[in-house]
Amino acid sequence: MQTCSVCGGANLNEFEVESNGAPFPLRWCEGCGSLHLGDAGTDARTWQPEYSMLNRQVLAFHRRFGQSVGEKPHVPDEKTVRFRLSLITEEFFELLEAAFNPKHSKLDEAKAILQVMIERGNIEDFDLSAFIDATLDIDYVVEGTRITMGVNGTPIAAEVQRANMAKLPSYVAAKDAHHGKREPVEQKCVRCGNHRNVRFLEDDSTIIEENLMAASTCRKGHEYPPLGEPVKREDGKIMKPPGWTPPDIEGELKKQGWEP
Repeated sequence: MQTCSVCGGANLNEFEVESNGAPFPLRWCEGCGSLHLGDAGTDARTWQPEYSMLNRQVLAFHRRFGQSVGEKPHVPDEKTVRFRLSLITEEFFELLEAAFNPKHSKLDEAKAILQVMIERGNIEDFDLSAFIDATLDIDYVVEGTRITMGVNGTPIAAEVQRANMAKLPSYVAAKDAHHGKREPVEQKCVRCGNHRNVRFLEDDSTIIEENLMAASTCRKGHEYPPLGEPVKREDGKIMKPPGWTPPDIEGELKKQGWEP
């Protein structure tokens, strides 16, 4: 009997999708919802759980904009750990501000305390296993929150992906430089790992680019992801591309029956 490698259930549905013009076999477990990838005709217990759609979307974003992609589980450098924690914290506070008064003084106090911890806390004893466990628990609780609210996040994630992928690499690099205290930003070649530095300076709260278009190829001659021509305001602040539109979350919710 073919059973799910996650829950052991036998309620498996096999189907195919097309990938690069070739059939791509998948199995979905009705019991636990796991999606499996493997070779047709083999025991389902040898099929590994497939990467989620969100994983593939974020991976595409990282590759397009020169963000780091780990080849195997590891603890990255200290700067990267603090950077990722800062991003997670920022999104968490946006969640709180959407639920409460964004001008609530306690939110500002809490944000300041956590920011000090992220910037100065000791991470020498970083526990990768516990850290990843917590990130998956966050994923689970967040998805449960959407389910509780009757929201299908998949088409909304597609709308967010559309907006994110339409940004200029120069804009994304500027935003990362802002989170990273305006330190040099490395844009790595996605083929060989060589890189060039892109530095952003702060001048009266304005991020200004410096030598952004200095080179278009890495040291081995591979082309970098296209930067495009940066769009700036008169004060030098890098803007999103002309015609760029933010994700229409409200519109997607209305398609699912939301009546504000």
